Amino acid sequence: MIYTLYFRATDGEISLKMFQNYFNNHPHYHVEGPQAFYRHADTGARFSFVYLHTDGEGSKNVRPEGTYRIALNLSYCVPAFFAMEALYEVEKLIDETRVVLYDSQSGGVGNKAFNGEVMFDCWMTHNEEALRQLVLSNTLEEKDYPLVPYDLLQLVWEWNYAKVNMQGIVGDDVQVPVIMALFDGEYVRTGVMWNDGAPIAMPNVDFVVVKQKEQDGQTVYGAVAYEAIEGFVKAYAHIEGAAYVLSYDRVPDDVRAFFAQVTPERKFKRLDMSAILEKDIVEDALNLDGDA
Repeated sequence: MIYTLYFRATDGEISLKMFQNYFNNHPHYHVEGPQAFYRHADTGARFSFVYLHTDGEGSKNVRPEGTYRIALNLSYCVPAFFAMEALYEVEKLIDETRVVLYDSQSGGVGNKAFNGEVMFDCWMTHNEEALRQLVLSNTLEEKDYPLVPYDLLQLVWEWNYAKVNMQGIVGDDVQVPVIMALFDGEYVRTGVMWNDGAPIAMPNVDFVVVKQKEQDGQTVYGAVAYEAIEGFVKAYAHIEGAAYVLSYDRVPDDVRAFFAQVTPERKFKRLDMSAILEKDIVEDALNLDGDA
C-alpha cells in the first residue's frame, strides 16, 4: 500500500526537463532521470516524486480532465511527520508551478483544491489500516518497531525541521544539533551531540552524547543524562524559542573540566527515523493497552 497524488499542468504539458529543473532547484532532492528522491538529512523524512511517461487507456495518470505527469509516492507504516513534510512539499509545488492535483485515495480531496488537513487525515486513516493489515498478516509485531509517543515524535520533528531557521537566529558560532532517536534495546530516548562544551542551542532531551575516548584511531561516544549538564544550562543559557542557548567566547572552566573527566553512563544505538512508529497508533492497530 502506498499513498499517491497526481499532478498535471493547468496549461500545456509538463516535460521531463521541467520536472528535473524544478526538483533540482529545491533542497533535499536527488534527481535521477524521471525520479526525484526527497531525503531530509535533519528530520529523516523521505518520499519521492516521479515523472510519468505512461499514456493510454487504463493508465492511472490518464483521466477525462487530462494527463497527470507527476506523482507523489509516500509510504505508510512510517512516522506521521513524513506525511506532514510531504504535504508541505506538495503545497510548494502547487504554489510555485501551474499544476493541479488529483487525490486518488478514498476520503481524499479528489479533484478539489489542496487541503492539507483533509489530506493528512486521509493519510492517517489509510496508515492505520496498513498497520492493521500487517498485524493480520503476522508481518508486524510489537517488537518490530521501537515505539515513541506521537506528541514526543512531533516535538522532535518540529525541532529538526526548524534547525536551519534556528541556526540563522543564533548565528554560525553556535551549534544547533539534530535531536537523535537513541535506542537501548528496550526504550527510545532523545539525545543530542555536544562537542567539548562548545556553544550550543540545547533542546530539552533525555541524554547528551559526548566524546568518550579515542580507540584505534576512532572516536568512541557515550551518553550522559541531561541532568548531568542541566547546571550549565541554568548558569550560562538564555532562552531562544524552544532552545537554551549557551553562547560564550570561551568555554567556561567548569564546563571544560566536566568534558575533560566525564564518563558516559549509557550506550545507545542511533535509530533511523523510518524505523520508529508512534506508540499511540501502533497500540490501536495491535489493540494493546500496556506500556511499550
